[in-house]
Amino acid sequence: MSTQTALAQSQLSLALGCNTAKQTIFQKRYMAYPLSVSPLFRREDSSPGKAPSKRAYLYRMNTSPGLLAGDSLGIVLQLAPESQLYLADQSATKVHQMPDSNTHATVQYDIRLEADSTLEFLPEPLILFEDSDLQQTTEIAMHPEAGLCWGEIILPGRLARGEIYKFRRYLNKTRIRCLDGKLWFAETMNLTGKGNRFASSPLFADAPVLGTLILVLPEAIATTQTLKTLSNQIDSIESNSPSLNLVSSVLPGDRGLFVRAISKTTREIQSCFKQALNYGRSLQRQNPLPYGL
Repeated sequence: MSTQTALAQSQLSLALGCNTAKQTIFQKRYMAYPLSVSPLFRREDSSPGKAPSKRAYLYRMNTSPGLLAGDSLGIVLQLAPESQLYLADQSATKVHQMPDSNTHATVQYDIRLEADSTLEFLPEPLILFEDSDLQQTTEIAMHPEAGLCWGEIILPGRLARGEIYKFRRYLNKTRIRCLDGKLWFAETMNLTGKGNRFASSPLFADAPVLGTLILVLPEAIATTQTLKTLSNQIDSIESNSPSLNLVSSVLPGDRGLFVRAISKTTREIQSCFKQALNYGRSLQRQNPLPYGL
């Protein structure tokens, strides 16, 4: 999808850059129902041995009850050189029942990261209600010296009600490219609910919460040794989490790591992803996530 088309179809479009004090600020901001964002805030102080933080923190908010049949959301995000953003959700996204089997909801992300910019996105879970169908596309174009932490957590039903794998389908296509158009990474998740022959297997029945994390490091940092260190650190998280199972693999071209995790609880995967993010920050001599996030 072209940038012009994405802008025309978006409910949320943000462009961020650095001011003269090297702090990340809004350059452009467009919001339409049901999406909005909080004011930018800053949670990091300078630490000995670390450069002053440029990072801004931001919450995305959805004022609707969730995604309904026929809903189509577009999110466009552009980070100018050297800007840094941590983006989070205010609450989980509910994908509601869609009785008509010919209907679905769609979500489109279009992201552009310029040189030395960093985007961290750890959203709250997607909850797939019975008979729901969600199709999501994520297109990310980034400079070789940009950084990315992109997470996702999926609940295959309202687990507290005993509802599990009763949704119809969750389709997610993710592509990460260089700014010149060269494809770095592509992944398609086609998760079926009803009729899923693995849903009742001991592995998935005991750990139904699914998580995916993509970590892309700036080219100057993404060495073989650095990625090995990061992979070992992330793999070690599993030993301190009772129900967490995870695996990490190096992205094509040694660009970063791809992590997939399953757990009994959302909290374990959220904690895992935040630890992984902090390991990535440490390699870049950046402050860890502030307490409370």
